[in-house]
Amino acid sequence: MENYGKEINIEALTALEMVKRDILPAVTDFLQDTASAVASVKSVSKVACKAQLELIERVSTLCDSLYEKTGELDMTVLKVHELTDIPASAIFYADKIIPAMAEVRSVVDELETIVGADYWPYPTYGDLLFSV
Repeated sequence: MENYGKEINIEALTALEMVKRDILPAVTDFLQDTASAVASVKSVSKVACKAQLELIERVSTLCDSLYEKTGELDMTVLKVHELTDIPASAIFYADKIIPAMAEVRSVVDELETIVGADYWPYPTYGDLLFSV
């Protein structure tokens, strides 16, 4: 049970680090560049840029969700360290931390399909499956 807790803790901390250091900044860069492109187009044309604006809105909503879910996971990881009983902490990892990690992962997976490949900091599933 102690090893189980340690492994899940490492996975949770790694997920938090990946999101905070790599994914959120990449998504922010994508949003900024897309918004700048829309502003540039609108400055010379009366084009609506509906697709780009909807893309910005969708990615921004997902980014906010990812930020919130990452904060929740962070707080949950801090709570588990308050537990001194190993079986209780193992149950906490299973019941609280793994579901919180799954929620973060769900948002990241969706963002991965939307954010441009040049911005995404990790190989995509397609890259892993089809590249040599």
